[in-house]
Amino acid sequence: GFAKMKDVSRALTEIETLLFSGMPTYYPGSDEWGVPPTDSGHLISGISQPAVTASMLRKIVELEASDDTIQRAKKMMPSLHKNHCWWMTKRTHQETQLVAIIHPWESGCDNSPLWDEGLNNVNVRDDILKEGIRRKDTSHVDPKQRPTQDQYYRYMSLVRGSQTSQILPCPVRLNLHELST
Repeated sequence: GFAKMKDVSRALTEIETLLFSGMPTYYPGSDEWGVPPTDSGHLISGISQPAVTASMLRKIVELEASDDTIQRAKKMMPSLHKNHCWWMTKRTHQETQLVAIIHPWESGCDNSPLWDEGLNNVNVRDDILKEGIRRKDTSHVDPKQRPTQDQYYRYMSLVRGSQTSQILPCPVRLNLHELST
């Protein structure tokens, strides 16, 4: 993104913000995911960011290997290493040794049509049909550019289902901010 626009400093700031800032308030948040705060009190969701941060940092350094870029990248390395270790220990399937995501929103292709076929196999939960979901995404983005209500109900059924089932291969406790400490 910003690095290709020749704004390497801004690209580095984006990664630093991702690694060293707390989770912004967004929906669905920790309450909807049923995830308690971390030991240090940070609120987290039940999902992670796509595991591409280290690759993006490498591309930025390759674009501009200045002293400042290299120093800033070095400061991020311990957090990125912890991130990779988390994926390998918490999200690796025991039999296949493949790293897995647990929700389409972790893919970086959040609302892609690539998920439609699988999502069509998700049953909408009765509690969601009864209570509905107050969407926050359509208040600032044209609803035509967002998932349909039915699709959103299915996404949220995955969220709510993760609270009560074995959908997660392990407890999800990752917040990139936690990796920086």
